Amino acid sequence: MIITILDAMGIQDYIFGSNKLKDNIGASELVYMALNCLPIEVLQTKFPGRVNPSSGYQPDVSCSIINDNGKFDAELFYAGGGTTVVFFADDTFAKKFALAYSIRLLEDAPGLHVECIHHKMGKDLATALEDAFIALAKRKSAHNASAPLLGLGVTLPCPITKGTANRSDYNSKDDLISVEIAAKRSDAILQRARDRFNSLFPAVKAPVKISDNKTVGPFCMPKDFDDLGRTHGETSYIGVVHIDGNGMAGKIAAVTDKYRDPLKNYEYRKKMYDLSKEIEGVGESTLKMAIGWLLNSLASSDKNGECFFAHSVKLEKAKDEEGYNLPIRFLVYGGDDITFVCDGRLAVDIAAFMLKTFQEQKDGYHACAGVAIVKSHYPFARAYKMAEELCRHAKQFVKDKYNSGDASAIDWHITAGGIQSPIKNLRKKEYETVSGESLTLRPYIIPQNGLTIPTGHNWQWFRNEILDPLINPKDDWVSHRSKLKELATFIREGKETLKEKLEKLKVKGLLLPPIGSEWSKQGFYGDGTPYLDALELLDMAPHSPYWTKKGGE
Repeated sequence: MIITILDAMGIQDYIFGSNKLKDNIGASELVYMALNCLPIEVLQTKFPGRVNPSSGYQPDVSCSIINDNGKFDAELFYAGGGTTVVFFADDTFAKKFALAYSIRLLEDAPGLHVECIHHKMGKDLATALEDAFIALAKRKSAHNASAPLLGLGVTLPCPITKGTANRSDYNSKDDLISVEIAAKRSDAILQRARDRFNSLFPAVKAPVKISDNKTVGPFCMPKDFDDLGRTHGETSYIGVVHIDGNGMAGKIAAVTDKYRDPLKNYEYRKKMYDLSKEIEGVGESTLKMAIGWLLNSLASSDKNGECFFAHSVKLEKAKDEEGYNLPIRFLVYGGDDITFVCDGRLAVDIAAFMLKTFQEQKDGYHACAGVAIVKSHYPFARAYKMAEELCRHAKQFVKDKYNSGDASAIDWHITAGGIQSPIKNLRKKEYETVSGESLTLRPYIIPQNGLTIPTGHNWQWFRNEILDPLINPKDDWVSHRSKLKELATFIREGKETLKEKLEKLKVKGLLLPPIGSEWSKQGFYGDGTPYLDALELLDMAPHSPYWTKKGGE
């Protein structure tokens, strides 16, 4: 038997290489199609035959194929997360599939590179599959990126890919584009993306009741960064959020180690399929609950009868389809790997809610999130890389504090532009006093039953006890906004300077939350402070009871 693995390379660059949301949406759908749909279509086309009902456990019987003589030819084992695994009876069938697939990939998803390897099974299935992935990793590490022909003296470059412009887009300023960008912007691909989202999340098509006599909806996903609900010229920030599950490789390894026996091949196939479906289900359920939570935050405003998400982000009518734009757009949503873009004022709260929901779905499931809050026209690829780095930083924090990694954490950064240093260097340079005190307590841990959280790193405590009182419309600090923002300067000067300033503010009746705590008296507790984190989020987070009509989380 031959194990064939398809694995997409450079997915991030392929999806996030453009500053146009439409391109990101189309690219994401092309990646999904290339690794989840095309292999099935090629198998069904090139290996016609009836389904073999007795070939053992079959994840998808429509892709378990036999020839006219009743012998096994090919069977799809797994497709998802940028990887596809297919079993073939021999290398002839494997090569036949690879050739047909390559042609379809070039036609349907130009510019997307998919690595393909064939590995002969000489041991038990668990070990053979493990060896195949090791071989794949070696192949990818040794891969030399090809240098495409950028064009000739008489050709124009695509402004996005820099390759030869050989297509026209009369609806865009980039009227001359490459075949890759044309594929990403195709109406058929964008419609596929829309249909896939609507089929997974039918709730968005149902109107939402926001008062006794008013409903709003249906809803749709925005197609442009300008449609995310941001306030133009005032709070013109978007949030780029990357969420990734913790320890998923360990879960797979645990199943593999348990079934290293040729007599357990059938059980191994079933367990791996069940695990992949479990991970996919946890991710899908998290997304559905996040959308439900967002829709539940809708509320009318007394001003002009307008409607807002969390009283902060105005509901915008969609331009080319029925309904209103949600202030969020999911770009990657497969299992534990989730990336989305949203209005900057909602990003941290939505990410924290999703982490909380993810870990509540099933014991042993945790994830971390990186949130990059940037100006709306900030280079999108850089924003994504920042979010990805912040996610890794949160994962490392969890690993350092909890050896098992059994905790979820969130980290974020807000930038208006400029060259971005690595987060570790930036925190050292901009978030430490001269005496070595930390000006941030990020990342923050999402609470869960039985988990002891390091002092000051509890997200719920930070959100409810530190940040929320500072943005509460009824709080004293709201009418002293300038003094509150002034505090950032004193925080940066260190413990003693801040303590003196807080004593002076106390005379005026201004006390930092939580009132009476060591935090409020000194500003620092130990060698760190949460207040600069809160001050940076003053304009980037709504008052928490606004999050739902029922009073928030």
